[in-house]
Formats: sequence, structure tokens, C-alpha cells
Amino acid sequence: MRRVTAQTCRGTDKGPSHLSIVYEPNHHGDDAFRSAIANGARQHHWNFGDMAAIPGLDDGQIDAIIAYVRSEQERQGFEP
Repeated sequence: MRRVTAQTCRGTDKGPSHLSIVYEPNHHGDDAFRSAIANGARQHHWNFGDMAAIPGLDDGQIDAIIAYVRSEQERQGFEP
């Protein structure tokens, strides 16, 4: 969840779209987002490279990011 993709959730050349069906809650639940933010994530769905951890966010900020992504997924729908 790089800052660039958080604006629209549609992704860029730096990171994937969070509207992809890959990120629907039954595949990547909220705890997967929390873990990726806190610990980073190894590349496994895309060719953007590993995601580094994002330091300096508290639990409330992480919850707000996840809530925003989930609300945009609901509002915009998922991409195939």
C-alpha cells in the first residue's frame, strides 16, 4: 500500500491497484493489510518488487487506511 496508490486505489507504475479482486476481503483480509504495513510483504501477485514496511503509523492510522481502501472497494467495485 504505497502512498501513490492510496489516493485513488487504482495503482500506478509503483504499485498495484487495491481494487483488484486479489485484494477482496476473503483473499487479503484486513490482517493481511496490517501485516504488510507493519512488516512489509514479499512480492507474490505482482512484479513491483517487495513492499517495505511503513514505519511510524499507529494502529488508528492503519485502521483508517484499511477502512478507506475497503470503502473505495465497495464504492468503485473490484477489477478483474
